[in-house]
Amino acid sequence: MNKKLILHVGCEKTGTKSIQRVLADSRSSLAELGIIYPVSLGYENHTKVIAAAQDHDVIDNIRAHIFSNTWMSSKNFKIDLKEKLQSELSNFDHWHTLIVSTELIHSRLIYKSEIRRLFELFEDIVSDIEIVIFLRRQDELAVSRFGTAIRAGHKNFDNVFDNIGEFAYIHLPEDRVVNDYKYYYDFKELIQRFEPHVPKQNIKIALYSGMYPSTNSVKKFFQLAGIDNSLMVPETENLNTAISVEAQYVISKLNHKIRKNFPSGNRNIKYTKLQHQIIKDLPGEKRMVNRGDAEGFFNSFSETNEWVRKTYFPNQNRLFELDFHKYPENIDYSNLPHLLDERVSIYLKKYGTFKNMEGFASRIKRYLKCATYKIHAGNSLKWEMKKFVRRYIKILKKNIKKLRDYLTYLYLKLNRRVKIFSKKKLYKNNGVELKDRKILSEFLIIRILGNDHYPIHSEDQTLNNLKFILKNEPDFKDCRKCFVLNRIIDRSREQDLIDLLERYSVDYLRIPFESREYAKTGWRVEDFEAVDYFSSEKFYGNVKEIKKRQIIWAIAPKINYVMNINSARNMAIEEGKRTANWTFVLDGNCIFKEKDFSVLSTECTQNTFLPYIIIPYARLSGNAEYLNNDVIPEAKYEPQIGFHFTAKECFNSHLPYGIVDKAELLKILGVPGKWTFWGDFPWQKNCSRRIDDRYLYKISESIVLRLSSGRHGLKIPESAQSRFQSRLDSIVGTIQYLTSRYGSENRDFQSIILNDKNLALFQLREMGENQ
Repeated sequence: MNKKLILHVGCEKTGTKSIQRVLADSRSSLAELGIIYPVSLGYENHTKVIAAAQDHDVIDNIRAHIFSNTWMSSKNFKIDLKEKLQSELSNFDHWHTLIVSTELIHSRLIYKSEIRRLFELFEDIVSDIEIVIFLRRQDELAVSRFGTAIRAGHKNFDNVFDNIGEFAYIHLPEDRVVNDYKYYYDFKELIQRFEPHVPKQNIKIALYSGMYPSTNSVKKFFQLAGIDNSLMVPETENLNTAISVEAQYVISKLNHKIRKNFPSGNRNIKYTKLQHQIIKDLPGEKRMVNRGDAEGFFNSFSETNEWVRKTYFPNQNRLFELDFHKYPENIDYSNLPHLLDERVSIYLKKYGTFKNMEGFASRIKRYLKCATYKIHAGNSLKWEMKKFVRRYIKILKKNIKKLRDYLTYLYLKLNRRVKIFSKKKLYKNNGVELKDRKILSEFLIIRILGNDHYPIHSEDQTLNNLKFILKNEPDFKDCRKCFVLNRIIDRSREQDLIDLLERYSVDYLRIPFESREYAKTGWRVEDFEAVDYFSSEKFYGNVKEIKKRQIIWAIAPKINYVMNINSARNMAIEEGKRTANWTFVLDGNCIFKEKDFSVLSTECTQNTFLPYIIIPYARLSGNAEYLNNDVIPEAKYEPQIGFHFTAKECFNSHLPYGIVDKAELLKILGVPGKWTFWGDFPWQKNCSRRIDDRYLYKISESIVLRLSSGRHGLKIPESAQSRFQSRLDSIVGTIQYLTSRYGSENRDFQSIILNDKNLALFQLREMGENQ
């Protein structure tokens, strides 16, 4: 008997959940007629076929959740899923039709390799395949989809018609393009995904309208599938109803602070319950868009819609009705922050009673579930128990580290309070006489502009980000801005920076790069046994990271000349002491938003005795995020520092760029952070210091943003280690180039320290001749 597969692929937001619920509830009566709606692919929604068919290096929220409960490779999962499907079908003697339904085929399986893998699941099981697709007018699809995206973790409340598909992915390879306008809303492209696999007459298209109840979709599906409607078990509830615009706003704001999915892939059930409470608390009107925007968005797909009409609905004058009057001419949600931001805070506090991480008991339960799954698959109980013990020893160690971090934080906090209690009076003037100072402004923002360092920076990133800062950062009240041009190697690039600063009438200081001075710089070998150490077995016996750090320390005088970071920062501090009461010494790509600087300036004027202010620091993945007020990046990197003119301390100029150059000052000030546990290596002599100003700082409630480096693979928070290694590579590459070009005080040292074997530790880039 020929066996047939009916593959329902979506689209999303066309009553698919209702179809799946009815099929699941009708499973028994359908099976009596030889029509199987399998359980092995998913009880209602067959999402497991998505996890099996996606490319192996693509991880979305669905795949992460499924894999968190199996711990199988994508290849093994696909094999296992097919075996389970065949085993389930073997329980039915005379079945003839298999129905598979998941709307995620529409949104997640977009490449040819993934579609091919999807059909491979059903090879040797069926001989005939029919595709069922429901299409919905693109503007209605976008508006309906947006509420679901918000509930799934999307953070941006504005711009319903934006390309938002990428939010659902946890990991994407660099060459993976998520383009909603092509892969989600282009129905011609969607249909043509399946044409190589099934005859045209086996692709059945239905049109969906949001004006009609989802029951119509169920009846239409049964009709297209050739199933008697009398077999339908009626729905008992309206599934996947739209949420109010107020609930959308509140949830979008909470998404900035709360995870929808844990890193393991498991879902945050407590947040899901909180979302349900918000939706219940905030009933109201559905989300709307401006009529002109909706019509313009729909019209952008007129060509592909016309192809669908001619191909599948030649007797119709148009594919969709063209009435847009349900949308208002203008819609304005600008009052929502005023009305609802207090609500956001209330819900955030309510959630704050829960941990924003997966509980220990939940993780053990998940592991035991996965272990049971694997034991059933043939793994030995002894082996699974060994893995269980090893895994949770690691978790225990991690929790001990967290406890250490927390106790250290409490220790630093307590000491700071004791110190500040004894200093609640105007801080002493530190010998800076008023006659030596020429106050130009209350505040000074001074940024250090250095060379672009491949591979952590793209070419011209300093110039491009400077243009962005000068164009987009507001002028702040009673605040002067200045830049330090810090030993720019390429004279033409330096001149470009100067021309740009002068065009905007911005002050700058220049520290020139002089090749003769560079050639006179020596080496720091006195902190090691001898220079021959770098060609000895003892050196090569170290791990790669230690060897890299030792080479960096040995060439530190050259790094300190050409990169000069802490000396340039100290120059900035001195400029501030002469001309302002507060100086914010920033990295060159840092930028403030107006609201953040307003908070910072208020904190400084209220702070009468603490000479340092610590400014939390966050990275933007793209400069456009600065212009989007809805994006609130997490500040978890080494903060920037502000100095009152009475501050005694400065940066340690002995430390080269790349060796805790800024973090050393944070550490000795007693600012809590990962740098607290960074100790000196044995060869780092004369670096440790104690200061009188320890704990005399305030941590700002504001945030300073770091513009994009322009390097796609290094811009995300998870690539901190990659950035560090790339920074070391760029440092050594620069020194190797400059030393070979301009010479060195001691070429024997150069040939030993920077020999071919040692340079092979680094990924070096050959610099251009213009540098």
